[in-house]
Amino acid sequence: MIRRVAWWCAALAALAVPAAAQQGPSFEAGVFARGTLFDPSLEVTGTAGLGARAGVLPGDRWLLEADFSASAVDGLAGIPETSYRSLHLRVNYLRPYSDRGQLVAGLGVVGNSYGGAWKETDAGITGLFGFRVKLARALVFRADGSLDYLPSPANRAGDNWIAAVQLGVGYRFGGS
Repeated sequence: MIRRVAWWCAALAALAVPAAAQQGPSFEAGVFARGTLFDPSLEVTGTAGLGARAGVLPGDRWLLEADFSASAVDGLAGIPETSYRSLHLRVNYLRPYSDRGQLVAGLGVVGNSYGGAWKETDAGITGLFGFRVKLARALVFRADGSLDYLPSPANRAGDNWIAAVQLGVGYRFGGS
């Protein structure tokens, strides 16, 4: 799985190279709170956690980003004292709806790892829809909903769906 994540990071970095007529890309880093709703087969309703994201904006309409979040979960898949960590790599399209606001729609891949008493991993595809609002100077507020599809989950169920809501702030470096 680590090789796959490294490959996707390299592919996203290659896409971030600006054309000769463009201004250089800008970068964005942020933190967020995440509420996660698990598939019923995982035997836990939901949990709250924290995360961080980093991205490259090669132009005005695209955001290539990675985010990582972690949370403690008691009873996940029937196992006490476990943890849930997810890594998302996405290509997001940004569509302005006002001078300061943008809709965000993204697709990508997700890798999950479960720790504590249950040491498993799984991977799948992810989608995201949200809002991005430019605040004072280079600050950005984000509110996102995401849905992950895991075709071969760690708990050996037929498939799993994991939904989440993320609220956070970020800071934009460079570019316009």
